[in-house]
Amino acid sequence: MKKFLSLLLAAMMVLSLAACGSSSSGDTGSADTASSAPAESAAPAADTGAFKPSNKTLNLIVPYSAGGAVDLGARLMAKYASNYTDIDVVITNVAGGSGTVGAAEMLKYSADGTYMLAYNPSIASLSTPDKPVPYDCTKDMAMVSMMVRDERLITVRADDDRFQTLEDLIEYAKTNKVTLGCSGTGNVAYYTPLMLARAAGIEDNLTVVAFDGSSEAKTALLGGHIDCASQSYSDIAATPNDYRVLCNAGSERAASLPDVPTMQECGYDVVVYVSRGFAMKAGTDEQILKYWSDIIGQVTQDAGFLAEAESLGLPIYYMDYQEFAEDNLTEMANYQVMLDDFA
Repeated sequence: MKKFLSLLLAAMMVLSLAACGSSSSGDTGSADTASSAPAESAAPAADTGAFKPSNKTLNLIVPYSAGGAVDLGARLMAKYASNYTDIDVVITNVAGGSGTVGAAEMLKYSADGTYMLAYNPSIASLSTPDKPVPYDCTKDMAMVSMMVRDERLITVRADDDRFQTLEDLIEYAKTNKVTLGCSGTGNVAYYTPLMLARAAGIEDNLTVVAFDGSSEAKTALLGGHIDCASQSYSDIAATPNDYRVLCNAGSERAASLPDVPTMQECGYDVVVYVSRGFAMKAGTDEQILKYWSDIIGQVTQDAGFLAEAESLGLPIYYMDYQEFAEDNLTEMANYQVMLDDFA
């Protein structure tokens, strides 16, 4: 009887151990399944995890008339953006007020990423007592990216033997009256030569003539009606052999004009450049800003885009949304100093 009970207890213990083993094996399988399930669901999440705005259309407002440098750059970006996003970029030109009317139009809409502005920091965006601007572009806008940086140039006709260098022009202006043409007033095209004249001590002999646009200034220069002009590279790119470029006002020599010295190299502490890029309304989700910043960054690496930009005279210079935000603050502060000095 005792032997039977012993055998019975031993058998029960074996069955118990077997059951425990089976239970342990089941728990391990459950853990594997639980850990692999998230891994399997995480893989698709990683593939689709890159943020993409929900809107099907991006409305891009160009605050100038069609055909200008800002408009051409915006249209070229929109054309090549279609290679990298299925969101349609629809351009509307809203001209007036040196770009301020179009900017104010963009700011009317919600900060939901459906509207973007072809934006360039400008003196025109600064309020003055006689011309208040209804927004502050350093506070009411969120930068998306810089795409173009265009230096201001001082040019003469290619056949004008009087001026081979900037110093020739400066020396001539010390004893002779000189007329310089530019597009409009209250902008960098107008203020850059004034800054140079002050630095060179020729303010009394330099007269800046403001034309309605760059094409009118170009016509006056090539027609011999003025001595020199304040232009951008995009102004002269179509017919570069018509001009002699004496200097550029950038902080370094332009890649498109490697033989042309800067004003600083010539001994005059003047640095002015024109940035062109894109902005949205302040308060726009940072993911949206980054999305379009990245798209435009890809566009600026596209060989086809770069070739077309060169043919249009657009010097491509990319900054992402964070870098452009900092640059915008610097540029607008410089423009405020410029305005205070010469207004």
